[in-house]
Amino acid sequence: MSLYEACGWTLLRSLAITIVVLPICFGIHRRLGNSTASVRKLLWWVLLVPFFAPDLVVGYSYRNFALSLVHHPFLNELFYALLVTLKVISVGVVVLHFSPSPPVSPSALHTLRLAAYSSRHKNRWLLFSGYIHGQLQAAFPAAAVVFLLSFQEFDLASMLGTTSWTVWLFDQNAQGLMLGESLRLCMLPVICELVVLGPLLLIIVRSRPAQSPHRLILASNQMWHSITFWAYAVVANIVLVAIPFVIVFQKSLGGINVLASNVRFLRNIATSGAFAVTAGLVVFLCARWIVQSFSHVRTGIPKKRLTALLLIPGLFGALVLGLVLLSAFQTPPLRWLYDTPLPLLLGFVLLLLPKACVLQFLATTAAPQHGIHLGHVLTRSPVTTQRNAGRETLWQLRAKPHFWILVLLCYWLYLELTVSYLLYPTGPVPVSVLIYGFVHYGSMSMLAAMVTLTMAAMLASLLLVLTIRRRVIGWLFT
Repeated sequence: MSLYEACGWTLLRSLAITIVVLPICFGIHRRLGNSTASVRKLLWWVLLVPFFAPDLVVGYSYRNFALSLVHHPFLNELFYALLVTLKVISVGVVVLHFSPSPPVSPSALHTLRLAAYSSRHKNRWLLFSGYIHGQLQAAFPAAAVVFLLSFQEFDLASMLGTTSWTVWLFDQNAQGLMLGESLRLCMLPVICELVVLGPLLLIIVRSRPAQSPHRLILASNQMWHSITFWAYAVVANIVLVAIPFVIVFQKSLGGINVLASNVRFLRNIATSGAFAVTAGLVVFLCARWIVQSFSHVRTGIPKKRLTALLLIPGLFGALVLGLVLLSAFQTPPLRWLYDTPLPLLLGFVLLLLPKACVLQFLATTAAPQHGIHLGHVLTRSPVTTQRNAGRETLWQLRAKPHFWILVLLCYWLYLELTVSYLLYPTGPVPVSVLIYGFVHYGSMSMLAAMVTLTMAAMLASLLLVLTIRRRVIGWLFT
């Protein structure tokens, strides 16, 4: 199979996933909007858990099932498309929730519809233009993000043995394809991504706060919205969370005791953790600086545009970014840095910088300024209990959202595979790369134990940080 065939198949599959996902996102979004504040918080948790299910666990658990479909490749493709669809639905709902309101209100569309029916030829274009610039423009960001996520996906496609341009190009590069040829072949999928990224960035740049919240025109069938939400929530949490973790835990019982005493594997986990924490802190601080510079009135337009250029590399996916950096650090000016941790750290930072900026922007705009000011006042009180109450207030209102953003960034980097595989330096191999190498040899108890210990180490580190956060984390934002 050539790159053109693999890219064409991936493009068709991503378009099909986007078409299927978008109506489901509408129904789930309306179900969330019709809920009370306390219920909505619980529904968001139920909705987002499948998206954060690690691909390492999901891909390993369904590896044998994919091998059983080796004589039925179309069924394997359908199964892979189902997994990707279940993962990206929650992202589409999030983008719909935070997308700017359409510039054309429902009442204006109704007026355009009446005008269109009053004349056969003159006003048809007005109705079409109203939908393009109104409702479809508001829905395009969610469709674009869903398409890009499914088009750039690599981890599950590689572990399940499905057709994808990312898998094709990655395998060709691993088999010794010249790096310059790999970069040349990247141009075709990059062009496909630019077709979507261009209008998306244009909508983001031109978007302005709406005078009134004109939401998408959707049917107000609350029963259908509830059925859509709970059907997705149950299926996604079972398929992406419950079944994979049960399979991994059951298979790991035979080898976890032996692997826990393996110093070499523990060194691999420590290496991944060190890279994830270091790069996560850098990404967090860079995103915070970018968001503050964009929100600052005195920051000039040229500086804002120059800062925005830092966000572009990560939008093209991990594979394209990794190949570009691999080529850059093999050129004579940067070759002396090739076998250092710098390429991997830079790849991590550029990959997650767009996501980090979005999360930082949402956390900053949602922070209640009056409560934060009250917390600062309490921290200056001579009474110890009031000072402690002020610090806790600052933690809950300002530090806590940023803390969980940092945790999320470290989580993504800890399990990142593509950039780690292409750019890791000589020394202990990152744990995601090590597990990926063993996945292709079959589903062994020792491999399941590796996956279990990898996730357990991450959870243990998080619990440790949560234990000491009152003395350490909270002071960073006071």
